[in-house]
Amino acid sequence: YFYVLFVANDQHKSYIYRTNDPYKSNWERLTVFDENFFHDASLLFDNDGRVYVVYGNSNIYITELEPDLSDVKEGGANQLLISYPNEGYNLKGEGAHIYHIGDYYYILVIDWPRDPGCRTETCWRSKDLLGPYESKIVLQGKFDGRNDGVAQGAIVETQYGDWYAMMFQDHGAVGRIPTLQPVTWVDGWPIMGDNGVPMKEVTINLTAEGEDYVWANDEFDSDKLALVWQWNHKPMNEAWSLTERPGWMRLHAASIASSIADARNTLTQRSVGPQSVSEVLLDASGLQPGDRAGLCAFQSNNCSVGVEVAEDGSKSLVIRENKRGTRMVPGQKREPGKRPMMERFETNDVVYSEPLKSEKVWLKLDFVFTPAEGTLREADTVTASWSYDGESWETTDYSLKISFTLDFFTGYRPAIYN
Repeated sequence: YFYVLFVANDQHKSYIYRTNDPYKSNWERLTVFDENFFHDASLLFDNDGRVYVVYGNSNIYITELEPDLSDVKEGGANQLLISYPNEGYNLKGEGAHIYHIGDYYYILVIDWPRDPGCRTETCWRSKDLLGPYESKIVLQGKFDGRNDGVAQGAIVETQYGDWYAMMFQDHGAVGRIPTLQPVTWVDGWPIMGDNGVPMKEVTINLTAEGEDYVWANDEFDSDKLALVWQWNHKPMNEAWSLTERPGWMRLHAASIASSIADARNTLTQRSVGPQSVSEVLLDASGLQPGDRAGLCAFQSNNCSVGVEVAEDGSKSLVIRENKRGTRMVPGQKREPGKRPMMERFETNDVVYSEPLKSEKVWLKLDFVFTPAEGTLREADTVTASWSYDGESWETTDYSLKISFTLDFFTGYRPAIYN
């Protein structure tokens, strides 16, 4: 079996799923832990048949599970393994990955020392599962011109005996990007990158396999959705179709939404850096009064270009800016030492509007995360444009400054919505 363990933050529950074929959608929900919130957890199936979960934030804990993973094992190991000091860190240890390799137990964690001020991968090891553990920094430094650092992930051995680490970097509005770092074992420590410094270019002793879905052009000519797509919510399957009109993705407006954040059947995929363009052809002939459909640069703060239908049936090409956040409740006086009252807000402003000139309109989003050398574009921006023939494009001087925010916790995605 293959197992997946994860937590649902909003529910404060932990889940385990399993399958004997990870290439098919037949994952079985094995266990729900109602009382155990295993933050940033990993599983260890040890050599003696016992099973453990290692998890935590600031403090790293271990809890033993029943051998069939059905519950926490009564009387089993359940204790603190690693404790970070109170001072000196912007982020204390989390993202634990535990391994039993040779004579040692290894726990890889991400932390963020204030000096030198970038995310760091720290390895803890012990010959005894329950410790004590000693630590060593195994990856630390700038990557791709950014001081965000590279850390948090897993190590793996290939069939040829080579070791690699798959680590991520917070890379601005494009989100968390994967990096592959070589691993060299030095005195029993898995040192990553170039002697502990992240590398941008790595030579891999493996044959390339599979397909690149990122750059695929999707004509929606299959009755199945390509793997590159992701629904923003669990979809209403009765309200979308690839077969009602072959060659088109049809989205029905099946529920009332206040904004795109709660619009069901919003179809998305990840944007790509350093620059990428998303383009769709929209047939607006089926839209009804009150409907909005189009293309959105989707995250907490977003912008969209699309068609809106007024109550009298007239249609407009509209660019909107939608922002969400918190702000101080109006009318307060700032008092020293007292925290002001805050409120959540959402804006949904029309940036540009014109009467729609044709039922079919091409829509485009131009993402720039890292500007090309010699251009005037600003980093982490997106602009919207439209065309009635797919060749000559119109735009405005408006662009949205975009960023990675923790309320949505993902990079920007182009989204098709209705």
